[in-house]
Amino acid sequence: MDIGEWLKNLGLGEYEAAFHQNAVDSTILADLTSEDLKEMGVTAVGHRRKILVAIDSLRTNAPASVTKNAAATSSRDLPGERRRVAVLFSDLVGYTSLTEALGAEAMHSLLDAYFSLVDTLVERHGGRVDKHIGDCVMGVFGAPIAHGNDAERAIATAIEIRKATSELSARFGREIKVHVGVTIGVVVASYVGAGETAEYAVTGESVNLASRLADAAAADEILVSEELHQALEGRLMSETAGTLQVKGIAAPVSAWRVIALRDVDTERGPFVGRQTELRQFRSILDACSDNATGHVIALRGEAGMGKTRIGEEFQHIAETEGFACHRGLVLDFGAESGRDAVRAIIRDMLGVDLRAAGDTVHRAVDDALTRGIIAADLQAHLYDLLDASQPDHLRADYDALDNQHRQKGRGLAVAQILQWMSERTPRLLFVEDVHWATPSLLEILGQVGQAIRECPIVLIISSRIDNDPLDRSWRASVVGTSFTTIDLNPLRVDEAQAVCRMVTDDPATIERLVSRADGNPLFLEQLLRHSRESEASDVPGSIRSLVQASIDQLSPADKTAIQAASVIGQRVDPDLVCHLIDDTGFDFDSLVERNMLRFESQSYLFAHALIRDVVYGSLLTPTRIALHRRAAVWFEESELGLSAEHLALVGSPEAHSAFLAAARHEIGRYHFDSALALIERGLQLAEDPTDRVALCLLAGDTWLDIGRVEDAEVQYSHALHNAGTPEDRSHALIGIAGVRRIVEETDSALEVLEQASEFAVEAGLLAEQSRIHFLRGNLLFPRGDFEACHQEHEEGLRLARQAGRQDLETASLGGLGDAEYVRGRMVSARARLEECVRLASEQDLGRIEVANHAQLAHTLLYTSTQEEALEVAGSAIEHAARIGHARAEINARAAVIKALFVLARYEACLEEIDRYEIIIEQLGVARFRQIAFTFGGGAMHALGRSSEAIAWLERGLEFARATGHGLHGPSIASALAVIVDDPERKRGLIELALSQCAAGCVGHNQFRVYADGIDVAFDLPDKAMLVDFIEAAESYPSGERVPWNVFHAARGRALLEDMEHGDTATTRAFREEARGQGKALAMHHWLGR
Repeated sequence: MDIGEWLKNLGLGEYEAAFHQNAVDSTILADLTSEDLKEMGVTAVGHRRKILVAIDSLRTNAPASVTKNAAATSSRDLPGERRRVAVLFSDLVGYTSLTEALGAEAMHSLLDAYFSLVDTLVERHGGRVDKHIGDCVMGVFGAPIAHGNDAERAIATAIEIRKATSELSARFGREIKVHVGVTIGVVVASYVGAGETAEYAVTGESVNLASRLADAAAADEILVSEELHQALEGRLMSETAGTLQVKGIAAPVSAWRVIALRDVDTERGPFVGRQTELRQFRSILDACSDNATGHVIALRGEAGMGKTRIGEEFQHIAETEGFACHRGLVLDFGAESGRDAVRAIIRDMLGVDLRAAGDTVHRAVDDALTRGIIAADLQAHLYDLLDASQPDHLRADYDALDNQHRQKGRGLAVAQILQWMSERTPRLLFVEDVHWATPSLLEILGQVGQAIRECPIVLIISSRIDNDPLDRSWRASVVGTSFTTIDLNPLRVDEAQAVCRMVTDDPATIERLVSRADGNPLFLEQLLRHSRESEASDVPGSIRSLVQASIDQLSPADKTAIQAASVIGQRVDPDLVCHLIDDTGFDFDSLVERNMLRFESQSYLFAHALIRDVVYGSLLTPTRIALHRRAAVWFEESELGLSAEHLALVGSPEAHSAFLAAARHEIGRYHFDSALALIERGLQLAEDPTDRVALCLLAGDTWLDIGRVEDAEVQYSHALHNAGTPEDRSHALIGIAGVRRIVEETDSALEVLEQASEFAVEAGLLAEQSRIHFLRGNLLFPRGDFEACHQEHEEGLRLARQAGRQDLETASLGGLGDAEYVRGRMVSARARLEECVRLASEQDLGRIEVANHAQLAHTLLYTSTQEEALEVAGSAIEHAARIGHARAEINARAAVIKALFVLARYEACLEEIDRYEIIIEQLGVARFRQIAFTFGGGAMHALGRSSEAIAWLERGLEFARATGHGLHGPSIASALAVIVDDPERKRGLIELALSQCAAGCVGHNQFRVYADGIDVAFDLPDKAMLVDFIEAAESYPSGERVPWNVFHAARGRALLEDMEHGDTATTRAFREEARGQGKALAMHHWLGR
């Protein structure tokens, strides 16, 4: 190439000397940059721009010889790649006989003329002559530069070679014929060799097959492969050549004999258009606006069918009608934390940038609260939706929520925000590509669909038709909200023509582009862009060729960047791309201008998912591995799941352990769906039994934590079957025992724990031993074996402290508090529970904290004032309700009932009992009704409703017989003994209460029975009985003075003095002493007697 002539043709001949002085020739021309031109003295901006545009044109439009040189210099340092190319082999028929007939010199001249003819035709059609082998020419179409229709170019070349041999026949006076083989397929293309001697080469099965087809072809015959025949279906006139057994390829291959290449076929089937869909959308929009009601649109279509494009048009229409529009994209891989579709929409509504964090997000939450966008009780869920860390005052409560309540809370928060926003401006929400959505995201989208029913909001959800997740079950979740499905089919010809006219008015060009696009909007979009930039580029035959042709028009730097971007996923973090290519200053503008990427919310998206797929598929394995490994390192500190995914994609042996670490991280954030998905990915990769066991154990723990006991036992059983260490066996068995406890298979659970204990003790596993003792204590509790229960928890606590495990220590303290409580040792129970609650709060163990907070209120009934017990119980109710801990809530409400009764607030006590019974019925824990019977009967009697009280308590006796007397049976009997009139009935009931206490019951019963027994003995009167109950109160529990019993013993002494001596000064002194103690404890129920 003459550089001077080239410059003159541009009207810039004055720079010829500068180019010569700087040794710029055709081999380095394609690498010149704007800075290079400045240094060479091209100071005028217009001149530099003109030269750069011309250089860019050389890269894509130059003859093959120039393109080859430019590509070699601009791409020599790039790694090899996988490319879809057409390969042509052409050789002479009867080469040996021709040599004998013509002689060496004439044959040399024939070969020279033949090579010149074929080389010219290959290059004229945009191909590249790869090599000459004997009398054979190998041509490659699509490497290093693709044109999008390289298969057609190769066939056209083969046909012209066959025609042109007549010229050689006439010249040499001999019949010259050729046989040609053409294939298409993916090859590895790279430079082979080092330095300036490196040569561009392609290798792969397609090369071998093309050579073998040429060998098999008869004179003047062109044989093509099955894949190429399919690629040109409709254009290739051909006939089958049967199957061939080709050397180097195991299976027989089908071959086709080429007759001719047809002109473009414009006869197409009918296309389904878009105007109908737009009219349908406008009517939905009008109804939404006029009626202030919501509408869900399922927008479906296959990849490349234009879901995003028509969705954007819907948005444009909505904006002109006064709707505020918000969009979220669901990604299959690479979605960074906090950037899923719903979170993106919520951030957009609140004016929070997708990449914002820290103080910016916290200010946004404060602003939402101040403006009334969201209620204060939902602010923790808003922090989650914005993917921000919980503030200190919310963290423990939010951590304690179970997965179901978190999901429900997020849905309520989204619904409240949507309602507030739509009251001010109607909204359009566009959620793209839900075929990649997780079950939790689909659930929250269902909540959104339900929430917009009475709001002026249109929710558009796009997905592919295959595996559409908006199935019958999902649609049932939005029943009541208007619902429309819009399926996108290929564009009609007239619509495709209208799109083309925005770029060109040439009828022939429009006709070619429309017919080749075949109604696919993505094809058409790429064809139009390609036709604008390169007249030499004809219509493509496949999307891979289209995208490959677009990639080849990029500069080497842009190509490196787009390849690096492809390993990240559909959404591209520019900082990560810069890290992968070691270029912190890389400019993405060119990739956006060339429609490879589009900018959105501080990041980039591939213009279409198929573009990303083709770019990614072009990477050679070493390049792919290197990029994924660098990406994995990048995500190690921020997104463990993505780091693991990148390792998995290159088959790294560390991938499964990375998924394990990522799952543990997600569990720590209570994102159980994500954690289980990560565990499943790890199990798909892990081959070593030890690694699989670790993943199964974590899966079991996770399923157990969210209440899926059957799934949990399956995973624990898998782990047990493959466990190779005592620690793993013990862990699996403890998990199985935990499952059996929940399903109330107590004997089986205890047996399994014995097996676990053998492994744990043998290996000296202190933490596992602590867990075993804790679980065994919990199993013994419902059996009424309170001493053994206490011993188990004591041992569990000792081992937890020895192991240095505060979490296990905290759990054991709670177990010990329960064990002390059931033995009536309320002072000790209070101390244990206070320590447990403190440690749980310090460690953010929310569920442990609230459960023991509620139980602590019960100990205060006996060791402190009733007001303090009531206050702590009320606080525990609020805490439990916030995090959805129903068992803790009903336990705290039981303490409220008791405190209100003792405080003589009988109406309030009965009201609380009504609320309490509703909750226990919802939970299905019927035996807890015993508390309602005990204190409800006493409250009714105190209000003068004695007959009603007696009937209520009689029912309570029967209920306790049916459900077991251990919880409150003795207290029901003693409460009834107080209010019945018949002396013998009184005596019989109090004796029943004492016998039930002796048989075994929860230790709070003795406090109530002894208090009631003192009143029954005084009423009978029975001095001996009274003395017995006074002494029982004074001695219970053994080794502790509990304020409740100290008061009742003092009250009993006053009554005994009155029984023996009447109203004397001594009696009054006893009475005042007891009254003082009662007032201090707020024992108003008994102070009134």
